[in-house]
Amino acid sequence: MLAGVATYLCPQDGTRARTDTLTWCCPVCGGPWDLDAGVLSSAPLNSLTGRVNSLWRYEEALPLADPAVSLGEGRTPLVPLTASVSAKLDFLMPTLSFKDRGAVMLAELARRLAPERVVADSSGNAGTALAAYCARAGLPCTVYVPEGTSPKKTEQIRAHGARLEIVPGDREATARAARAAAGSPGTFYASHVHNPYFLHGTKTYVYEMWEDLGGTLPDAIAVPVGNGTLLLGAALATSELLAQGLIDRRPALIAVQAEAVSPLATAFRAGSDGLLDAPDTASSTLAEGIAIPRPPRARQILAAVRESGGTFLTVSEDRIRAAQLDLAARGFFVETTGVVCWAAVGDWTDRSVVVPLCGAGLKTGLAPTVTGRSQSVQYVSCLRKNSARSSSGQSATSATFSKYSSRGAPGVNSSSMEAGASASLRKACSPPCGTWRKSPSVASTQSSPLKIRTVPPRMKKDSEIVRWKCVAGPPALGAMSIRYRPNSPCVCSVVAR
Repeated sequence: MLAGVATYLCPQDGTRARTDTLTWCCPVCGGPWDLDAGVLSSAPLNSLTGRVNSLWRYEEALPLADPAVSLGEGRTPLVPLTASVSAKLDFLMPTLSFKDRGAVMLAELARRLAPERVVADSSGNAGTALAAYCARAGLPCTVYVPEGTSPKKTEQIRAHGARLEIVPGDREATARAARAAAGSPGTFYASHVHNPYFLHGTKTYVYEMWEDLGGTLPDAIAVPVGNGTLLLGAALATSELLAQGLIDRRPALIAVQAEAVSPLATAFRAGSDGLLDAPDTASSTLAEGIAIPRPPRARQILAAVRESGGTFLTVSEDRIRAAQLDLAARGFFVETTGVVCWAAVGDWTDRSVVVPLCGAGLKTGLAPTVTGRSQSVQYVSCLRKNSARSSSGQSATSATFSKYSSRGAPGVNSSSMEAGASASLRKACSPPCGTWRKSPSVASTQSSPLKIRTVPPRMKKDSEIVRWKCVAGPPALGAMSIRYRPNSPCVCSVVAR
């Protein structure tokens, strides 16, 4: 189907607009568009054999056809985790997240409209996907991300040739900056929130599940929800399959949010059709990809969950952290946002449910072990002999390292923890030898021996990072790097991981 055949439709006031223009929101209310693409059908299950092994195999259900920008996205594996819970591995997409499903639709639409530039805003994954597909389409792209976005995601955006704009503040501030840029003439705003073509891409997540399960769907589909693009895509797919008689019931949609940022769950539990008086800024959470305090499609999300007979669940930071480690122990390294559904429903036994593992762990790394709590660990230095310092040949200076999560700390990278902790260290020897032993004053729960890499007595570089790891101590100690600055009393930067 050509872009000009369908029309945009505002679900709030019924305003319509042509899809062959660069409009990105309703001109009356400023809200997001739905898509009126006429009657979209679904191919019978037995007709799919031999088709292209990507999401484009469901071409009858898609508003665009014959793409020129595909990277082979879709057809990700569905793997059982327990007798009741299966996982769909959308972190195996070309850019390592489920956002490729919608990004390819937006990039294909943009390619046909031939704008002067494409702009997008993202907490990371949508930005990396749009950067990749715009590169494939040969379109100049600018991606706006909030400060604190995972460095691997911003690196990926730059690698695809997109211009990166880092916006001070949270996800909402980033969206405002992108919308301001979207007003420039010749600009296609590739909003995965406002543009409904994105939702018609994410609905293929359910079409694939339907095909892999032999023309059926599980009792429930769990979905992480921030702006709701995967959930609304799932709702579209289940409605289409049900309307065409290809399924006999609609699965319950289980929407999962982080406790720290859960405006939709709060509204759902209050029986509200829309958001309550939620703050305009998001609290800190490990699930950065769904930390959306005021999602523009809130009413649609709440309605979709209720119509499916589903519910909202929330998970704590500790459960997110534990779920990531649990999945890793099962062989799946998933980013923190992508584990929230497993954290919420992983212990279900009374019904079948599918969870999306929707972003690769390589994008964020492991969640820090300790969040929101400080922890002091004391060491004694140094063991290098120095007869000028003491008759015993040793000099000792105490230093306390305070380890804490940087999530929520202004200007600190929330994922890599590269400024996650700091300490002031005054040493008697210069340059320091870097050999440390545990102080006897440390609590017994943290008194296990350490293996420490040493700093050479004479360092050739201006500074050197030396990494130690607690090999027998409690997991909370994790690992730390110390940046030594030679020939000075030295203030050492400590990196907690």
